[in-house]
Amino acid sequence: MSSEIRLARIEDLNNIVSLLNKVTIDLHTKGILQWNYPWNSDDLIEDIINNYVYLLIIDDLAVGTFSIKDIGEFNFINTEPDNKYLYRIAILPEFQGKGLGLKIVKYSIEYVKKITSVALM
Repeated sequence: MSSEIRLARIEDLNNIVSLLNKVTIDLHTKGILQWNYPWNSDDLIEDIINNYVYLLIIDDLAVGTFSIKDIGEFNFINTEPDNKYLYRIAILPEFQGKGLGLKIVKYSIEYVKKITSVALM
């Protein structure tokens, strides 16, 4: 089983929306109404263009997505301006419970260690 984490590209948009919709439906069936369904691709385009969105790929299949951006763009907590915010973590239901969330968090921590500090919310 080969896996990689890479920046999302605009041509990944439909896969990301589909992935987020599947995860959102799964959350809703569990009574977790954190995200709205269906996802609007317009909400993701700017984040993809700005290189905030990542994909977790296993055997050529996008099974997860997450985003990292400057926390300074959010006004709800008091932090240093160069802190990063890890958000919109989603893993397809059939791939959950396999340590992939941990893989995403570890990747994010290593990535931001290279450039700044991280805030996990």
